[in-house]
Amino acid sequence: MSFSSHDFRKTMGHFTTGVAILTTCDLENKPHGMTINSLTSASLEPPLLLFCLNKYSKTAHYFTEAPCFAVNILSGHQESIARSFASHDLKNWNDIKWSSSSLGNPIIEGSVAVLECKPHAIHAAGDHHILIAEAHSLDILSPEKPLVFFKSKFYSIKE
Repeated sequence: MSFSSHDFRKTMGHFTTGVAILTTCDLENKPHGMTINSLTSASLEPPLLLFCLNKYSKTAHYFTEAPCFAVNILSGHQESIARSFASHDLKNWNDIKWSSSSLGNPIIEGSVAVLECKPHAIHAAGDHHILIAEAHSLDILSPEKPLVFFKSKFYSIKE
């Protein structure tokens, strides 16, 4: 390999992605969340999503072991929430407006859309886990533009 992991990351940063927060509750009903930007649809029949989690993350196990979780697709004005969940698993959700779904997952207020999923498959891939999840419910919550990530920065789409 003639390039570093930094070079690879910098090059991939030129590919614009959406931003989402995975949410779930543990066995004590405590909420957990994690920002992701590797989300993509993998199949329409059945409806499968694919995303990657750093296997060294202190939060990843909540989603690799969860019976279900929500994917909250963020709106352009939710950068601060994305940053909060990107740096650590929040201990105090008091500043986050959310409600509990019928499956018990935290749904973040102001998200553009939400999908509730159950794990389908987990694959090891280098320093990440590739999670494939089946969507069991979905809802478009807002007509707002989504938050996007490009060259290591967050942006709002403008028309």
